[in-house]
Amino acid sequence: MKLKKCLRHDSFQLGKATYDIDEYLKEFSTARIPIRRQVILNESIAHEVTNLLPSLGIAEMARVQVQLALRDYVKSAV
Repeated sequence: MKLKKCLRHDSFQLGKATYDIDEYLKEFSTARIPIRRQVILNESIAHEVTNLLPSLGIAEMARVQVQLALRDYVKSAV
């Protein structure tokens, strides 16, 4: 089923992102200068928005959700 494939893909992508997020967390934890902490946080946000969110199959899961809803609606109407 396509939904399982999408969820597996997202799980894999999130697992890969965990490493990157942990690296930002380590860097943030050791930063002593407040402005540096702000920069690290901004870098982390930018990384997640540009690299993580696009790699998730959210649009594909929404498309499958519509297909399932339509299928279930048609089945219930019969």
